[in-house]
Amino acid sequence: MPFEKNSKKVYKNTLFLYFRMILLMGVNLYTSRIVLQALGVVDFGISNVVGGIIVALSFINNSMTLAVNRYLSFEMGKETEQNTNKIFSLSVNIHVLIALFVILFGETLGLWFINHKLVIPVERMIAANWIYQFSILSFVMSVLRVPYNAMIIAHEEMKLYAYISIVEGLLKLLIAFSLLYILFDKLIIYGGLMAFSVGIITLCYIVLCKRKFKECTYHFFWNKQLFKSMTQYAGISTMGNLSSVILDQGQNILLNIFFGPVLNTARGIVYQINMALSLFVANMYMAATPQITKSYAANDRDYLVKIVNQTALFSLICLSLLIVPVIVELPYLLHLWLGDEFPKETILFGQLVLLNLFTVNLVKTLLIAIQSSAKIFKVHFYTGMLIMCNIPIDYILLKFVHVNAYSIFVVQLFIDVIFVCIVLCLAKKQLNWDIKKYIVKIIFPISLLFISDLIIMMFVTSVIVLDNILNVLLIFSLSSTYILSMSYCFLFSKKNKKVLSGRIRSFFNHYK
Repeated sequence: MPFEKNSKKVYKNTLFLYFRMILLMGVNLYTSRIVLQALGVVDFGISNVVGGIIVALSFINNSMTLAVNRYLSFEMGKETEQNTNKIFSLSVNIHVLIALFVILFGETLGLWFINHKLVIPVERMIAANWIYQFSILSFVMSVLRVPYNAMIIAHEEMKLYAYISIVEGLLKLLIAFSLLYILFDKLIIYGGLMAFSVGIITLCYIVLCKRKFKECTYHFFWNKQLFKSMTQYAGISTMGNLSSVILDQGQNILLNIFFGPVLNTARGIVYQINMALSLFVANMYMAATPQITKSYAANDRDYLVKIVNQTALFSLICLSLLIVPVIVELPYLLHLWLGDEFPKETILFGQLVLLNLFTVNLVKTLLIAIQSSAKIFKVHFYTGMLIMCNIPIDYILLKFVHVNAYSIFVVQLFIDVIFVCIVLCLAKKQLNWDIKKYIVKIIFPISLLFISDLIIMMFVTSVIVLDNILNVLLIFSLSSTYILSMSYCFLFSKKNKKVLSGRIRSFFNHYK
């Protein structure tokens, strides 16, 4: 098979991405505590909700990112270098247009919404407007670097991400520590420094890509047919990405309107945890996506099925290793991370959000396969409409039933279960995927393993009471042992067991 030999490249790239993830996760968790301490609960909440307004436009950027990644990888799968350069140059032009649109929207409707609709203390309105402007600048620079990021992914040179992440991590640490010693308005300074760091990282991407990839040389290029094809793909993807943004920012705004900025802080903290754990499996998806797209372009069905199923299996096992202990020990982990400087609602918010995270990842690799095929209209339309149902349901419950704030995450969990069912049906219809086999081999056993592990660990914490840190270590150890042993016995194929056993023997023989 032409792409079989590239399996090792997927594993190697995954290791580079895990190095990047561990670095950024450690930095993000540590700096979040310092930033929360320096800004305070109210300013931290303002930063989260105000910055989120402009990030709401990320659905446009995310859609074009998906399109550029898909088209670059597809052309590389067909080994057409000249077309790859044309796609890169056209994508640069498109992202300049997106950046201009972001500025136009941000300085009109977005600015009006900040000053007239959000619940912000009067004395912090000036600071809120400053951090909003810095958010626009940061987002524009992030938009302009998308074609360069896509080139790295298409070439599967993930080690560049690791190198740049070292710079990114150092900048975040410097910014966080500087807030402790700044005497001026810390919220304003924080926004300015974050915009500066985004600019530095964007410059790093551009310089490294130009030196590394010969296709990454910009020449003005415009092709109406290619532009139409890419923007149509992105436009369809927008339905899915827009729905995620509406859910994300809609929840944030509803919490702000009905409960005030303190619960925005709770949600902001929770989604930093969610993002950190999402990155853990996103690395596998990022490493596997080019191979999925290239195998589809080469019509290598056997390898396509193999890499989709293996990526799903291993990513869900890894996600379970993290989510279960974090759910069980979240109260103490939050205390260890943030001290007592967090709203009490953060605990239940976090546990529900992590359950949602596991649920949607059950079909993540199937979504990647559908996107590689370009048959994406139905999956984005149906799932997008479903996800957007969260907000009107949440509003009705909050406005007329007067439910507690955590109810919006319960609604999201039920809708995510329906989301999984829709993706399975569409994969069967559009890709002729063996869904019965996927459910039997992936979804059912992984879900059973996850639920049983969660129940066992909750029981253990109820009967064994140790010092807090010892409790955490015990739960992580027992949970990992249970998941890994059950996975090895019942989920791994004979070939996977043979490869794993061989690598373990090689490791121990090396250190004899």
